Amino acid sequence: MNTLIAFFLKNTHLNHILLLFLLVSGIYSYINIPKELFPDMMLNKITIGGGYAGSSATTLDKMAVRDIEDDVGSVTGVSDIDSVITPGIFGIILTLDEDAQADRVLDKVKDSIANVRQYLPADMNEPIARLLDHNRDLIQLAISSDTVGFDELLKEAKTIRSQILKLPHISEVVIFGDSDKKIEIKIDSEALKAYNLNASDVISTIRQLSYTFPIGNIDDKDSFVFVSTVNGKEDVDGWEQTLLHLGGHYIYLKDIATIKIYHPEDVTLVSYGGKKSITLSISKDMTGDSFKLSKLLHEKTKGYDQQYREIDFELYHDT
Repeated sequence: MNTLIAFFLKNTHLNHILLLFLLVSGIYSYINIPKELFPDMMLNKITIGGGYAGSSATTLDKMAVRDIEDDVGSVTGVSDIDSVITPGIFGIILTLDEDAQADRVLDKVKDSIANVRQYLPADMNEPIARLLDHNRDLIQLAISSDTVGFDELLKEAKTIRSQILKLPHISEVVIFGDSDKKIEIKIDSEALKAYNLNASDVISTIRQLSYTFPIGNIDDKDSFVFVSTVNGKEDVDGWEQTLLHLGGHYIYLKDIATIKIYHPEDVTLVSYGGKKSITLSISKDMTGDSFKLSKLLHEKTKGYDQQYREIDFELYHDT
């Protein structure tokens, strides 16, 4: 120890260099190390996310989730499987064994999904598997309006979501309060009697209108029907003018039923400040600086206030 102390006493210039090096290193680290109030953690889990727009939870379970569960359940290192299915979207969480190597298990899970993909609908969103990061939302953005309709509000919210996702270090932006349009067809029983038609024949004919891309349900007790805009029926008038071949006659759908197209509120319902709104939940990656990103998003929101005069933007839950 005395020898080491003597060495530094004799080489005073080296002491100055070391001090300068430590000072520069400290300043560099302060500037570049991500700053967090709640640091991210890696969990011993893998999540699989996917969806099929317009499909009910029951249908999504039958057409996709069960097949994926069966295949990934045989992967070595997976100890438990939990699934959450909502209309149009599903999430599968795989809990791994304590001694499992997460990266290797993830590769095997991706291989399993690739094997199952051939049995899933061709136009279905590709199921994505990734290691589950436990992180806190960076901030939430409430979008609301007293004058703009829900369709336009949702359209602008999706545009803003795309813009925010392009910002550096933003990893995810989840929309809450949105919903796919639902087509509700109510059959008039009195009209069926007048035309001497059977309800089951009518429902069977409606089933055949389209089957390519399900966007909604037609409720009939315990059964449902997939309907689609594939043939250009994107509004109420288009459905009303649909010509059905029933009982040897051609009848317009409007003659035996009423059609309503709307956004249901049975998926998520969000309000802010007492007004119905759409919320963007914004998350960051592990390398982004929370303070800089928060400041950047506040500046972006001021710009949105100027760009969209009839829409209100409020940032809250700033972590």
